Amino acid sequence: MQLGDKIQYFRKKKLMSQFELAQDICTQATISNIENNNTTPNIFILEKLAKRLDISLDQLSDDDDEDNQNQIFKKISKLIELNEHKKAFFLIQEKLDKNNILVSDEKKYYYYLGITHLIGFNKIELARENFEKVFISKSELSIEDVLTLVGLGISYVKTDEVDVAKTYFDKALNLLKLIKKLDRSGILEFAKIYYNSAKFFSLIKDYYRAINLCEIAIDLVLRQDSRYHLAYLYYEYAFNLVQLGHNDISSEYYQIAYSLACIDNIEVVRIGVIQDIKQFGIKMLNLSTDIK
Repeated sequence: MQLGDKIQYFRKKKLMSQFELAQDICTQATISNIENNNTTPNIFILEKLAKRLDISLDQLSDDDDEDNQNQIFKKISKLIELNEHKKAFFLIQEKLDKNNILVSDEKKYYYYLGITHLIGFNKIELARENFEKVFISKSELSIEDVLTLVGLGISYVKTDEVDVAKTYFDKALNLLKLIKKLDRSGILEFAKIYYNSAKFFSLIKDYYRAINLCEIAIDLVLRQDSRYHLAYLYYEYAFNLVQLGHNDISSEYYQIAYSLACIDNIEVVRIGVIQDIKQFGIKMLNLSTDIK
């Protein structure tokens, strides 16, 4: 586990916010950068952080223990990004014990259980049961609350209750505005929320809103110098452009989506691009090896 991961782990274990940890030591932005492993604090700051966390400096030293909760949650998140929800579910079952989950990680645990039941196995009622547990958790308001609202929205799409689904997606986007002001430590997860919301609004043929949500998310991810969910976002962006008749413009974004999908091994996007360009007759794509 890297230094930033350890500091985040011990901070959450004490139910402490980034602001509380940083007070009179450094800025909240510095804590965010440390936890994201973008910077390493000097020894003076490190000593003060350890003291506030009631731990020794030895507990922040590097080790090879990859089975801690933070690392497992990151693996689960990556599997979900790759649309490997069944593998993510089995990892939860194998590596995580709900009786040992930190209070600060309860929402994450139940959200992941819910979304893997929903997408991996189409077990809608089990998914909703776990999603409801997110809202009764004692931990503070977090990005998982928004992700859970999106998950519930998806579950109602699956049961063809589109009006109910829309209330959840609208709630998710409104709550996201508040979360963005309170805690930006999970900023890349915002992109996932915008993407799934864009998919929903595309489903109900609100293509302009879907495009707007994709644009917000793409800008957010690029500003973080990341590729997180970018293949999905460019694909969704291109698809909605086609729905509005902008086939010529969409070809550029389909190409970007396809290239990112190949780089990041996101098969569902790669296949989606190939199917779309066949169906819609998109030109100017050099995908001859895949199109037969």
